[in-house]
Amino acid sequence: MEQKPLRIVSLNVGRKNPFGKLALRMTHRRLPDIVCLQEVLQSRIDHLTKLGYKTGQVADYQHIGGQTGFVTTGVRSAQSIISVEKARYYDSPIAVPWAFIYQKVAKLRERHEGLVTTFRRNGEKYRVVNLHLSTACGPRVRISQLTKMLQRFADGRTIFCGDFNIVSDMMFKIIAGWACGYTLGDYFYDERKEVNKIVKDYHLQNPFAHLKTTNYPFHQQLDHILIPEGMKIVRKRMFKVPISDHKALLVDLAI
Repeated sequence: MEQKPLRIVSLNVGRKNPFGKLALRMTHRRLPDIVCLQEVLQSRIDHLTKLGYKTGQVADYQHIGGQTGFVTTGVRSAQSIISVEKARYYDSPIAVPWAFIYQKVAKLRERHEGLVTTFRRNGEKYRVVNLHLSTACGPRVRISQLTKMLQRFADGRTIFCGDFNIVSDMMFKIIAGWACGYTLGDYFYDERKEVNKIVKDYHLQNPFAHLKTTNYPFHQQLDHILIPEGMKIVRKRMFKVPISDHKALLVDLAI
């Protein structure tokens, strides 16, 4: 009997999304085997568990004096999980206006941790790495974060999911670059081109390349599911969920 494709969904739910549970139910109706979520509250993780997923989590951001947001990965077949671990992708404090605004006004502090879930399928080991790369930084810092994770985990059996915050729209740079500590050179630095090169260098596929994955007015691909070149993509699609400014990404893989 032919094995059903492995279905993966990645979604930035949004930390203030009042319809977070509805977003999870909409995602669950598509019967993913693995769900990678960013900016999700503990109550939403609890709801994902009630829907039948075995979950792991690391802090996405720390809310000073309030609720912490998480990066979480849910796996529908708990028996397939081998291990769950966190992986730090950046250690230095980021001193830019937006980081200051995060901490002093929004009371948020980015944690710079990803979640690595190793699972077994058809007798073989695979991994999914769930990431939410930094917002409060310049483009070269974000590229270094992504490169560090690919250097460590890209092995032909690892899938990388998440909100990578890759900025490619010049208008967005003009509006927000000052807050992210951009140098003059950063405004002309082609972050998307560099990501495309890195993806190729590490023998990965970006099935949503050139597509707009957000509901912002800017045409940007912030969200990603990067697939090893040796894996066959059976299906890909995006779908909207309530309130979130990100679209959900869905990929079916023949593995």
